[in-house]
This record gives sequence, C-alpha cells and structure tokens, in this order.
Amino acid sequence: MKNTTVFYKKIGRRYVPARTSDTLMESVPFGYHLLEVRPGQKTTYHNIDPAYAVLMAAWLTVSPKMVEAIVEKSRFVADANSSTRFEAPSTCDCVNAGFEVLKAEIEKQLAIPAVKNAYDHFLLVCELTKEDDNVKL
Repeated sequence: MKNTTVFYKKIGRRYVPARTSDTLMESVPFGYHLLEVRPGQKTTYHNIDPAYAVLMAAWLTVSPKMVEAIVEKSRFVADANSSTRFEAPSTCDCVNAGFEVLKAEIEKQLAIPAVKNAYDHFLLVCELTKEDDNVKL
C-alpha cells in the first residue's frame, strides 16, 4: 500500500491539492542505495558505490557461508612431527577461504543472463548520471 501525503495550496478561500509526495521516497536520501528485504526485515545500505553493487548483493547472500569457510579454515591442524603440537593457519589463508566463497557466488550470479544484463544497464545509467562540472542543473 502506498503511503502518500497530499499538500494543499490556498487559493482564495479554498484549499486545493497542489502536489503529493511519497513518504518512502522522502526517507531515502540522495545517492545510490541497496535495499535488502527478507521476511520480517528490511535493511537499506546507503551511499554505496554502484560499481560494487553486485559485490555487496553477493556478500549479503553469502556472508553466512563465508563465515563458515573462514571458521573451517582457521581450525588448528596437528603438527606432522609431534603429536602434542598444533599449527595454526595463516590469517591470509582464512580470509582467502572466505573470498573464494564470495567470488564463486558473484560468478554464479553474473552467469545468469538477466542479472548480467540488468547489471550492465545499471552501470550504464550510473555512468550517464555522473556529475559533470560543465553541466548545471
């Protein structure tokens, strides 16, 4: 259901509708935003870089899997030379395990022709609407 506000203007002794405003659009500031909607939850990420929109969308869907991969990679392993010593993996290896999951999700999403086409159009619109010092609004 659309939640609109009607603004009136007084002409003579009467008030006539002058314009309407959608309250949802008023609550979103100027810029590029990513909206995540799940059952019972809505999250808005403000002022994102459009070039990273697909990365953020993939990250939002894969972050639990990334955490699992990082935790799994960060487990201690027994030292081959001693039964009482354990080796810890490097932090870089743990982070790379998480990024591999994210990379696979991005490639999976961009393999869908509709997603790739929408993302290409989105980047084109972003390029066309970039601020130019010579253009005055």
